[in-house]
Amino acid sequence: TICKSLIKGMARNSPPVVFDTLTFRLTIGKTPDLTSTHENFSFPAPYFKRPADSPDEPAPNRTLTGFSYIYVEYMTNIYSWSASNPVSNDSAVVTLIALQANTKDLDL
Repeated sequence: TICKSLIKGMARNSPPVVFDTLTFRLTIGKTPDLTSTHENFSFPAPYFKRPADSPDEPAPNRTLTGFSYIYVEYMTNIYSWSASNPVSNDSAVVTLIALQANTKDLDL
């Protein structure tokens, strides 16, 4: 995906990159510590907190990598068209995809 291509070009521990549009805010990042990615999410340490120098690619002597993530906050209810959409004046629809630093799926 485009997000994964952008993440691959990011340096380890660099600040997240945010793209704002009228309908959503997209945040991508690369970090060794998912426990402090966003205040709306909670990840248990120690599995989601790794050394600052964790590599992007696993190596024989360092099999644990850092993490990358794709976080989307929708400004409008993307499910408003659905009959099963709960009736509410407020909605918060978000998507978080946590990945290895090399953007491969996490083995959980």
